[in-house]
Amino acid sequence: MICMKKLLLFILFALTCSLTYGQSSYGDDSADNMTVVEQVKIANNLQVFPNPAIDYISLNNVEGVKKIAVFNLIGNEVTSFNVVAGEKYYVGDLRLGMYLIQIVGTNNKTLTTLRLSKK
Repeated sequence: MICMKKLLLFILFALTCSLTYGQSSYGDDSADNMTVVEQVKIANNLQVFPNPAIDYISLNNVEGVKKIAVFNLIGNEVTSFNVVAGEKYYVGDLRLGMYLIQIVGTNNKTLTTLRLSKK
């Protein structure tokens, strides 16, 4: 039982790291509108609320954000949303549990990955 918990924690850690640091770009980066410093500032200030969520989630700041992708802990994308200022995103159809929210910037690079508890 303890070995299974350690394995699950390791898989969760590996998934989180791969989602956070695994984004690659093979194109011309000169087309990016944001510098790395701007991306880091945006990522550090992003929050998903309410957390835990029941029916809807929102972002505290949508500047520089293009998309929200919701992943289960196995790593499968369960839903995604195109970001619109002032919009709420419906998550009421998700099962109860933990999810990873990947926030993608306007340059199609992952800004941050956050945890979300669905109640």
